[in-house]
Amino acid sequence: MNVYIKNIILFLLFIITPLIAQEGQISIESGVDRDAITIGDRIKYQISVTHDKDINVEYPGLGDNLGAFEIKGYNVFEPEESASKITNKVEYVVTTFDTGNYVIPSVSVSYFSSDSVVKELITDIIKIRVNSVKPSEAEDIKDIKPPMEIEIDYRKYIYYGLVGLGFLLLVFFIYYYYKKKKKGEEIIPKRKKPLKPAHIEAIEELEKLKNSNLLSEGRIKEFYIIISEIIRRYIERRYFIYALEMTTSQICGELYSTEADNEIIELVYKFLGLCDFAKFAKYIPSDDENKKAVEQAFDIVNKTKFDLTLQPVEEKLE
Repeated sequence: MNVYIKNIILFLLFIITPLIAQEGQISIESGVDRDAITIGDRIKYQISVTHDKDINVEYPGLGDNLGAFEIKGYNVFEPEESASKITNKVEYVVTTFDTGNYVIPSVSVSYFSSDSVVKELITDIIKIRVNSVKPSEAEDIKDIKPPMEIEIDYRKYIYYGLVGLGFLLLVFFIYYYYKKKKKGEEIIPKRKKPLKPAHIEAIEELEKLKNSNLLSEGRIKEFYIIISEIIRRYIERRYFIYALEMTTSQICGELYSTEADNEIIELVYKFLGLCDFAKFAKYIPSDDENKKAVEQAFDIVNKTKFDLTLQPVEEKLE
């Protein structure tokens, strides 16, 4: 992406739900023309930044930060200038070939004025629903004439079916008995202890990982694999989604279906994003990033835990 594109921000022209973050003399807007598409359809994703001429803005490159969406093209608009303000706009055409709930991640813009203090504006994440393509029912095709029905005696099929089912059950029981006997286990398993609540199990595992020597021994990748699995397993038990089998973008998309708070979804996205970098991109986080990752993991659990502890009921005095 060249310098000109990096200095342009997307703007919403169609049916948009604006996501606006504003501070002082600079504002940023982003949106899409549709929030529900069928697989393979294209979405126009746009962002606009308006600021005073005395403010310096550093625009991010968006090519690698659109989650599960693939960029198919873009349209750069000429900057619009007024007496004291400048508005930069650009439009991206994106698509995806997977169905489900997805998100376009938030975009941040850094800026500073005469005080040289760098500040940041961040748009909200945008949720997109991708539906499968279902063929429409053809109205001009008439049903063919049904075949002639022949009476069938189902009694013998039922008989043979029951005999076959009984034989399969016998084979299964023999196999099950032999397998248990070989392992020295009981034929009828004992009742297992109930699982701990998801948040208690996650907190215990995080405390154990926090007190381990993985970071001090330089086993960074192993540390991030374990902490990522702890939070994914917690999200799976807390929100009943298959988080261990999903990508980071898919998890955030499914969290939208559970009506989780945007703050939690953003926290999960940033946390799992850092874990993905450390696990797959050979990225070595700093000590501050390691400490922040642990704090984010605890925050995710503590801010979303669901406690079913029963409270005592006071007896009513007559």
